[in-house]
Amino acid sequence: MNKANRVLLLIRFGYEGHRFHGVPRQPGLPTVAEAMKARLKDATGLPPKALVFSARTDTGVSALSNVATCWYPGPMNVTHICERLAVHRDDGLFGLQVTQAPYTVHARGISAGKRYRYTLETGHDEDDRTNPVVWELYPKIDHSQLHQAAEALMGTHDYSSFRASGCTASSTVKNVWHIGIAGPFPTGRSTERWFIEFEGDAFLRKMIRILVGTMVEVGTGWRAVTDIPKILAARDRRRAGITAPARGLCLSQVGSKYPEDDSERIFAPHEGETPLSNPT
Repeated sequence: MNKANRVLLLIRFGYEGHRFHGVPRQPGLPTVAEAMKARLKDATGLPPKALVFSARTDTGVSALSNVATCWYPGPMNVTHICERLAVHRDDGLFGLQVTQAPYTVHARGISAGKRYRYTLETGHDEDDRTNPVVWELYPKIDHSQLHQAAEALMGTHDYSSFRASGCTASSTVKNVWHIGIAGPFPTGRSTERWFIEFEGDAFLRKMIRILVGTMVEVGTGWRAVTDIPKILAARDRRRAGITAPARGLCLSQVGSKYPEDDSERIFAPHEGETPLSNPT
């Protein structure tokens, strides 16, 4: 059919990562793509066409605001669809916000950057690790060392050393313009919580989790902050730190080149969310 007659939907939404095996469809496994497809079919009576996502997060990674686009043959009542999609269902998705967009808009093509937040807690024993959205570990972290690690990792670099196998990115050069740190915050049970926030144009496969693992190794004294320039220069995954668990990672927001999508406020904090400072 003529593309101009299509009704293209832009959907901003969140999901509980521990309930899914990532975003892309995997036969026989629960994924964000399958949950969204089911939700759209229930709201419209038809399966969506060309359903794509701005960020394809890994198994166990959560999101406050990912972006998807899909289309349907027109005409259709978009207001009615929005109302049906907004009805709560126990499917792991939440906060669905839907707008109609021009047929030229594509979730992958409009991304102008991504913001992630990683949450971890120190002071946990092996038998006291039950939070599905926090990396719980035992050793304490030195605030100064963690900040120095963040400073050394920010900028435009070849992040080959922080790329997991299976990455299909066409370039390993990325611009990470912000790494913010907040903490430690006492939790009231002899543990301390930290938040690490990343903003950049794009990220390689498991890049943020490897950055976090490396930063924690510096913060706990396992490796020196002076190792980081050497790791970047080596362009060798074996030189970087461990891969932090997926459960602590959350996609906060996706920036957008599409003007009618108000995500141009990508780097403003969500309601109730504390903005993180730059390393000093």
